[in-house]
Amino acid sequence: MSEYLYAIHDPPEPDRLDQILAGRGWGVWTHELGADPANQTGYNYQPWAERGYGIIARLNYGYGAAGTIPTPARYPDFAARVGNFVAASQGCKIWIIGNETNYGVERPGGEIIRAAEYAACFKLCRDEIHSRVEHADDQVAPSPVAPYYLDTAQSLPWFVYWGEMLREIEARGGCDALALHTYARGPGVGAVGADDRMGAPYQAWHNGFRWFEDALALVPATMRSLPAYITEYDQLQAWEATGQIGAAYAYIDDWNLKGGQIVRCLALYHADRNRGDGYYFGDRAGVVAELAAAAAVGLKWPATPVGGNEMTQIVDGFENGFAPFGGIGELTVPEGWTPVWAQGTEAGVLVRPEFKPAGAPQVRSGVGAVAIHSSYATIDGAIYRQFEAPRGAAVTVHVWMMKEGAEGGHAMQIGIDPTGGVQLTSQAIVWSEWYSEYASDWSARAWRERTATAIAASNVITVYLRSKLDQAVAGSHAHFDDLMLEYEAGAPQPPPATGAVPVVRLYVDERLVWEGAVGVGVDPRVGQLMDTALADLTEARGMV
Repeated sequence: MSEYLYAIHDPPEPDRLDQILAGRGWGVWTHELGADPANQTGYNYQPWAERGYGIIARLNYGYGAAGTIPTPARYPDFAARVGNFVAASQGCKIWIIGNETNYGVERPGGEIIRAAEYAACFKLCRDEIHSRVEHADDQVAPSPVAPYYLDTAQSLPWFVYWGEMLREIEARGGCDALALHTYARGPGVGAVGADDRMGAPYQAWHNGFRWFEDALALVPATMRSLPAYITEYDQLQAWEATGQIGAAYAYIDDWNLKGGQIVRCLALYHADRNRGDGYYFGDRAGVVAELAAAAAVGLKWPATPVGGNEMTQIVDGFENGFAPFGGIGELTVPEGWTPVWAQGTEAGVLVRPEFKPAGAPQVRSGVGAVAIHSSYATIDGAIYRQFEAPRGAAVTVHVWMMKEGAEGGHAMQIGIDPTGGVQLTSQAIVWSEWYSEYASDWSARAWRERTATAIAASNVITVYLRSKLDQAVAGSHAHFDDLMLEYEAGAPQPPPATGAVPVVRLYVDERLVWEGAVGVGVDPRVGQLMDTALADLTEARGMV
């Protein structure tokens, strides 16, 4: 395994590779294996590994119309062949199963490879690899998706396929690493950091090099500590030497240093003159010289996440059961959570929502998810939970949201009250962007992530999952799953099992002017708030 960022797809022989990378970087190989379970052949990567290069191998059933993986009936045979190839190979510990399975040209006989089908194939292959004694700890990564590709056969954009594929893999035991493809739009230096966007309705998604950021943002919480490898990068045209290569490695280095999910390599595509696809750069002296100059800088990926192990994470997948709050069946919420809502006075306006576990088809991962339901009424309701967090810590919460339809503008949010308060109407709450059919990333029956960040004002913060419907419709559900809370410092803990953290509320003339959790110290604003409230009260009563 290499500690450097530099990489070449289809690398040349070791001597030639040394002339370019000087031992600093990676090679990415790709192999056509077929599905003969009796085939015991492998590949020897040792000549490159012995010179210090990291080795990554992509294992395909075939290329083009043959299919990057076979049809489902042949998954077991393909997995057996994968296991045999790995066992017979030397020098490689990182494997990718298949390639761009969302892409039409990679389908076996034109047959669509659905996300769940690929995940089933991936699990068989990963299990086969890990069953070989010398490869029990190998990294097995799922196929990268073809970015910017809309699968018209399924009306499925690349980012939806990627998210669904990872969730299906997560549900089957997960993976060990991630592989990505990302491409610059043209040869200029500016094409690396450009905020290129797709056209409507996909304008929320990058259309160039920065797609890898979108891809990593869609990764499930359980996979966010995995190593990521960008195994294909080019300029979406014949290579030109413009200084872009050095800029691309600098961008990845900056991404890593800012605390992004660590990317371990960026592989230029490619150095195999036999492919004949226009992306071969081996005979372009300027491009080769530019890559060699970039490698001479010696950028490395960080061995541990920036900030060491200080980032603390809590994941709540709502797997610990549900219970009726106050014994009321319509208020069935996850353990540790409390329902809250705005209550109107007119029929059908701001009524109490129904809180309940989501049905199995509406669970993103595991067995639990939250549903907030309305029927012929408008609602504004949420569930909340308090967590300990050190005062002054930057706290970020993420949650995945899904709706099956676009009824009545039904919208969803996640929020943080940094003071630890428990009032849904509190002005202290920092809310995420809304998710509804009016959001740029809206898609029915697709999970979308929303994030909120706030600075903890006391030693307790409150997380809200909110559902709001402004038009009465026959029925509408909001679904939440896979909450993650993270910050740097200390170890956050849920409130004691005996109940919620007690909250002190300060009222002046029946008006709430401050609230906070018991035992977390005195908020410095309390005195100011009391003085202001008392001054207002004195003035209102004509008192001296």
